[in-house]
Amino acid sequence: MNLENQYKYKFSIVTAVYNVEKYLEEAILSVVNQDIGFEENVQLILVNDGSPDDSGSICKKYNELYPNNIVYIKKDNGGVSSARNEGMKYIKGKYMNFLDSDDKLEVNALSKVYDFFEEIYEYTDVVSIPVYFFEAKEGGHLLNYKYNKTRQINLIKEYKNVQMFVNSTFIKSEFKDEFNFNTKMKYAEDAELVNKILLNKETMGVVRGTNYWYRFRDDASSAVQMANQKKEWYIDNLKNFSLGIIKYCIKNKGYVPKFIQYLVMYDLQWRFKLNKINENILNESEKEEFISLIKEVLTYIDNKIIIEQRSISAAHKLYILKLKNEENFNLKLISSPHNIEIMLDENYIDSVCNENIRVDLIDVKDGYLCIEGAIGKIIPEEKYEIAIYINDKEFSTEITDRSINNEHSLNTVIKEVQGFKCRIPIDLNSKEQIVKIYLKVKDSLIRTNLTLGKFVMINKDLSNSYFATETHRVVFKYNSFILLRNSLKVNFGREFRLLTELLKKKQRKIVCIRILYFLAKLISKKKVWLFMDRTDKADDNAEHLYKYSLKQKDNVKKYYVIKKDSPDFERIKSYGNVVAYQSMKHKWLILNSEMIISSHIEDSIRVPFRGNGIYLRELLKYKFVFLQHGIIMNNLSTWLNKYNKNIDLFVTTVNKEYESILTEDYGYDESVVKLTGLPRYDNLEDKSQKQILIMPTWRSNTVNEFDQTKGIRTYNEKFKESEYFKTYNNLINNRELIDMCKKHGYKVVFCPHPAIHQQVEDFTKNDYVKICDYNESYQKLFNESSVLITDYSSINFDFAYLKKPILYYQFDRHTFYSGQIYTSGYFDYDTMAFGDICFEEKDLLLKISNLVNNNAEMSDKYKARVDSFYRYTDKSNCKRVYDEICRLESERK
Repeated sequence: MNLENQYKYKFSIVTAVYNVEKYLEEAILSVVNQDIGFEENVQLILVNDGSPDDSGSICKKYNELYPNNIVYIKKDNGGVSSARNEGMKYIKGKYMNFLDSDDKLEVNALSKVYDFFEEIYEYTDVVSIPVYFFEAKEGGHLLNYKYNKTRQINLIKEYKNVQMFVNSTFIKSEFKDEFNFNTKMKYAEDAELVNKILLNKETMGVVRGTNYWYRFRDDASSAVQMANQKKEWYIDNLKNFSLGIIKYCIKNKGYVPKFIQYLVMYDLQWRFKLNKINENILNESEKEEFISLIKEVLTYIDNKIIIEQRSISAAHKLYILKLKNEENFNLKLISSPHNIEIMLDENYIDSVCNENIRVDLIDVKDGYLCIEGAIGKIIPEEKYEIAIYINDKEFSTEITDRSINNEHSLNTVIKEVQGFKCRIPIDLNSKEQIVKIYLKVKDSLIRTNLTLGKFVMINKDLSNSYFATETHRVVFKYNSFILLRNSLKVNFGREFRLLTELLKKKQRKIVCIRILYFLAKLISKKKVWLFMDRTDKADDNAEHLYKYSLKQKDNVKKYYVIKKDSPDFERIKSYGNVVAYQSMKHKWLILNSEMIISSHIEDSIRVPFRGNGIYLRELLKYKFVFLQHGIIMNNLSTWLNKYNKNIDLFVTTVNKEYESILTEDYGYDESVVKLTGLPRYDNLEDKSQKQILIMPTWRSNTVNEFDQTKGIRTYNEKFKESEYFKTYNNLINNRELIDMCKKHGYKVVFCPHPAIHQQVEDFTKNDYVKICDYNESYQKLFNESSVLITDYSSINFDFAYLKKPILYYQFDRHTFYSGQIYTSGYFDYDTMAFGDICFEEKDLLLKISNLVNNNAEMSDKYKARVDSFYRYTDKSNCKRVYDEICRLESERK
């Protein structure tokens, strides 16, 4: 249908602009460079929504370059919806689109859309294109499955093909006067507008062969990325979007079409994917309202629609169905000899055979096959048993507690995880033994898929992958483990097959390294230990232990690993045997090491290989010694548990810490956890000067995630908006503090946590308070400072060890733990802290004044706490740790 005479342009693109000076030009150029011909066919409407940065200048620049095509509008800030509504008033194109100002269009997007829209103009009002991510995240959007080909979709028949976004959507501009964006909505306002229009004809065009590029920001600052940190995403979204569009359908159609049900359920699923409801966002009454609103929304969604969701687990579906149906929730279990199907009414939900058995650890040692793993219980009421079959002979397993891995939704356990372990004697004379793992539920013996944990050193991408034990080669094939007794023929044959496969994959370098590795094993019998602190910073427990161990005559070759560009590299060279992190020598040494001894435990320390280095993983035979970089006082079991970190020697310092590791969900026993003390404590000395050290820990919700590839955290523009930043920036610039310290001759040093060192430039500098750089020696700071101001940091234990006064500034105690990777543990600040606790700056300044007026002495009350807390104060921690490492080494023989 040709309506060109009614329109000046083929497309009008409305872009709301706010605080996007870094990205805006890229978005504009993606429109200007469209192959359809920008100046002849496209109108771009830039709406400056009161942007505080330089976005307006960029808009003006392009408005002046293309005055006939680009409209520039400036308005007071009112939100993205008000900006889009304002821009719609100026539309002169046949089709309208709402490109976000930090995204971009593929160069052929408009021509592809125009050609297809013209073909189906009479039959649909909306055409959309696939969404792909770039910057911090790559890949396609979950809803891209509908773009299998360019076509028109009947939404009545194909109701699962929903459209959530307006930015990747092109709409007939005739609707610009009939529909506006809802300015009361902060989320899903675009989905509401698009789907109200879709209800008109209940069809939609989809175009393959072009893309909408959605920027997933490094600093996590986009509205979508930050959504679940806002109260409106919970309650208001359910009221305005979910129930809003449902009631719109009932009013205008008398029922809720399935594609709208599917859309609402798709949006709702992201709430169910939250493990817990953040208590800092919703209080108790708001939580109740939130759950009540969810239940109300679910009354309009068919069971079948919930079951057909593509992006949530069966456990989530069962939980949602139970929440919806309440007393009418009656599952039907259909058993067969090798499976159990789960049904609700006549709707199939899932099968037990779809549950994976995860094998976390497997070894053959001293004539025994040892396996540990877990299985999720999709039917929690039934008894689950794991049976091991070796050459068709059945062996039972022991049930273990793996509740730490339970699956949660909205503060509710939706799937229990049950652990298992076994220690089975094997026939050492048998050349080949096939190990199969089965699940037994009711009367069914079920063969499920096995998944391998990260400490099972088999690469499933290589059909000839294997790992070696002292007596066997272990292979994984056909969902079974095969134990091949070691012999020259077997060992050579397995490696030859693997090398041949690697050559076919053009991994010649890996093949050479593997050959050299085995040759070196024949020639050199010298033991190798590697010591590491942070990859880019020394001055922690590994360095102190390294210095001690170098003095021991033990026939062990010892090396310290650190990045070559670290300021500590040259200093460590004076000890000898410093190796550059990720150098060829480092990678070669780690393949040949008996011990990795580190104060840190990131994957980048344990497995420094990238890319094709994954083909070397199974050669790693070292034991991992975790020195820690502080005393654990909180529950870190979700992070440091055996199945996530598999520590071989776990160093602790105080009795309560030692007991907590053994009794909480870490999964280690006394053979692994040792009470020795931290090596760096041996070199703590009281060399106090008049110096106040401000050294808080970090807040995980204020910084970007650690990039394992780059080895850094990127700068976060939102950091300055955090309460954490504002509190400490105010403190270090507080005039009363500075004047007080000047009067009494005290220096003030602010030492930010390493996790926020990329944000140091945000803090306001003054001529009195020193802000430490990343390379400052912590040991020197502890030794020379006379007062410590911290919050929840474990460095308070270093300071307490020296019996120096500490003040705890816990301005955010009520919110702190909800944003961290751990929960509160045995250390109770109210009864165990080594100094006074302050919640307000005024109180903190008063306590500082009391200390500087009284020679900065720790009170007898807190000295007594120190005396009862530490197990050792004899400066022999390095010796104890070293002796435990030697014991561990002797067990390898």
